[in-house]
Amino acid sequence: MRLTGLTRFLAAAAVAFLGISSISPVSAADQVTIAYQPLVAIPQGAMKQQKWFEDAAKMPVEWKNFSSGADVNTAFAAGAIDIGLVGLPAFVSGVAQGIPYKLFMLYDVPGTMSGLAVREGSGIKSVADLKGKRVGVPFGSGADYMLQGALKENGLSADDVILVNLQPQPIVAAWTTQQIDAAYIWAPILGQLLDQKGTLILNDGDMAKKGYFAGDVALVSDKFAAEHPDLVKAWVEQNLRAVDWVNGNKPGAYDAMMKEYELTPDQFKQAALPPATAFPTREDQLSDQWFGNGAKGIIASSVRIGEFLKANKLITAAPTEEQLTQRTDASFLEKAKVPPAQ
Repeated sequence: MRLTGLTRFLAAAAVAFLGISSISPVSAADQVTIAYQPLVAIPQGAMKQQKWFEDAAKMPVEWKNFSSGADVNTAFAAGAIDIGLVGLPAFVSGVAQGIPYKLFMLYDVPGTMSGLAVREGSGIKSVADLKGKRVGVPFGSGADYMLQGALKENGLSADDVILVNLQPQPIVAAWTTQQIDAAYIWAPILGQLLDQKGTLILNDGDMAKKGYFAGDVALVSDKFAAEHPDLVKAWVEQNLRAVDWVNGNKPGAYDAMMKEYELTPDQFKQAALPPATAFPTREDQLSDQWFGNGAKGIIASSVRIGEFLKANKLITAAPTEEQLTQRTDASFLEKAKVPPAQ
């Protein structure tokens, strides 16, 4: 059972706070507009702190904050942003909606940084115990996809639980007021639930072993990619420079990420270090698992997610493999020359 009514006010308040309804297009000739999700701790935050992309772009860069991939899709559809971050399900949903953008790189491969937390006193010890319980999750997100997969793997369906559509921040409020018994969400929100005596009983790494993937990806509008391919290439290069900086634990890298995302060392470990998550290098991304061999790996994951979204009536028709192939572009990764990390 999927509920939206109980959270309509909170969701509306979140949208109003983010100012989504008042988005106006900005000319790419004047500046580069980035859709940023500060609730997703990745090396991009370290790059932002160092202003590497600004230096490479040699033009003003505006970073706009969003709380979910659905909001980022709204902004892309409005022509208000040039480059953005979403979870893979949001990309597939956007393709189904006909949003003119392309997927061109991968930001992370989640492990324990995203998962199913259960509230103390809920009586939930395993996924099977979710039957009849209230579970908070952002509908259509990677977390929703993982949760639905976990239910299926344990002989349950959405009709066996009460799924409550909540964005990340409202999940904390619903948890605190005991409106939900469990939540499938990502760090740092996940850490806040665990700090309130929550218990993690399943994570994305567990689901990856069963063939489920819904990590964060980079999107670029067709217009911006056509007019400024050099800037898209620079975006890839500077992000991968930050990946090398963080993966190598080089001086200042961890501090830059913690400062950007306002994380304590413990929270940083929970959100951004193995086994919480992995940040793939250029070589990793160009492997057959992801963008190599015609990007068949990432496209296959996208096809599977499309089937999930359609089955849950989140989209009316799942994008075909051909449509997803047309909306996936590995050329910027292939051309990228990653600058040395600090």
